[in-house]
Amino acid sequence: MVSKIRLAATLLAAGIASLAAERSAAAFHVYVNGVLVDGIVNQSFSNCAVTIDGEGNIRIEAPGYRIQVVQPSPPAQSPPAASPAASPPPPPPAAAPQGALTKRYWMITEQSAQGATQYNIDVFINGAFYRRLRNDEEQVIEDITNRLRPGPNTLLLVAEKDFTGSRRSTSPSHSFRVTVGEGIESQGTVLIQLPLIRFGRTAAEVESPVRQEFTVNTR
Repeated sequence: MVSKIRLAATLLAAGIASLAAERSAAAFHVYVNGVLVDGIVNQSFSNCAVTIDGEGNIRIEAPGYRIQVVQPSPPAQSPPAASPAASPPPPPPAAAPQGALTKRYWMITEQSAQGATQYNIDVFINGAFYRRLRNDEEQVIEDITNRLRPGPNTLLLVAEKDFTGSRRSTSPSHSFRVTVGEGIESQGTVLIQLPLIRFGRTAAEVESPVRQEFTVNTR
């Protein structure tokens, strides 16, 4: 039985490679969990299902894997020239040394209905304030590797409800979620391979503030 399974897997891999070779001059795409990932390299998936649709596109369903698309950052603009009498700007605060970290770590937000929960979430990393995640902003996808140190790190998330005005929603299906995990970036796509913490609130909840502290071990 084992040999038959291995043979089937070998034939599937050979079939995908053959299809890719035959269609090298044609347009076809690769999707993981419905997200276009053309150009992703050096990645393997376990316990997944592979389908080739009628247009030759390769579709991979990989439970446990999350795909996020990162928008490229706008090019940095040169600061205006300072007048001779102006004092030099203060240096930026130093980030925590990356040390021996060999993996990258990402923070990603997800909202089922932007602004509906009326919760803002403050993030503290190793005792220092990092940033506020606002319920009325677009999705946040940030590399926080340089804020972490090898070994255990403390992340504190504090959610506060904004009661200004009327309630926008009371539905438990309207949620604001934060995920921090270990992942990779390839061709503008972030793949969270190992989720480490998940934190969130819904529009039905009113408790405020809500604090939750996590210990994240990095490598």
